[in-house]
Amino acid sequence: MSSTSHVPNINPTNMDRTSVLVSHTEPRLYHNGVASEGVRLSFAGESIVVNKTVLTNASEVFAAAFNGHFSNTATQEYTIEGYSRSTVLELLNHIYDTNTDFGIIWWESLDDAVKKEACYHLREVLLIADEYGLPELGEQVRMAIVEIRENAYSKLGYSGRDRTHDAAHNIAVNTMRDMVIDLYKNNYIPDMSLMEDVAWQCAYNSLYEDHSAMYQKADVEGPDHVTRNQWVAKAPEYEELVRVMHLVEDRHIDFDDDYDYSEDSGFGRD
Repeated sequence: MSSTSHVPNINPTNMDRTSVLVSHTEPRLYHNGVASEGVRLSFAGESIVVNKTVLTNASEVFAAAFNGHFSNTATQEYTIEGYSRSTVLELLNHIYDTNTDFGIIWWESLDDAVKKEACYHLREVLLIADEYGLPELGEQVRMAIVEIRENAYSKLGYSGRDRTHDAAHNIAVNTMRDMVIDLYKNNYIPDMSLMEDVAWQCAYNSLYEDHSAMYQKADVEGPDHVTRNQWVAKAPEYEELVRVMHLVEDRHIDFDDDYDYSEDSGFGRD
């Protein structure tokens, strides 16, 4: 195997369309120059040499691939399938730097024309983080989604805003919401924290989005014959979101009911 590493050019002007979404824009030297530690990683029609020790220390999947019983010890090659180039680069950037640059700055640096793609780029990064056992990367993406959506809600709720950016704010609110619904619908993800975060945002910020065709508040009589004003899904694809909206709203109500506000103020004290 050649010891010469191929360093991917991560300059947005020289990349495929989706690669402009990568949170890092400067080149990364994935192989540290020690030829004996180099292994070849192939993905999306590209092949680069990366540091074996770094990969195997970061992910049990890579450890099994290169050191396990079924590893290809002769060639020390591994192919990542089913993910775009930009998604794999996010994985490698995280493994080498442990800090991806998602969030408001990254989101607002993107052209509005690619922000819908960026939503699904985040979904793919969540999936690859889960598949390769990198919970820190998944948590960074979850926090970024929550932050980006919360920022968009705050902008849409400001009456004096520059409305030329409303389309981009609505992408953050609506497209990201639908992306998260799709993520949980089509993949087994036992950690419900992201769905719960998005459900709470939808319930709490309902005045700032057009949800009339998706879900609405209605008076519903429960099995105890008590009528309650609660969220009702108007389309089947939003039933799971509405179910979680009920859960998080009830959780916040229970928290508020149990909280002793007298500890924080003069109210309620003798």
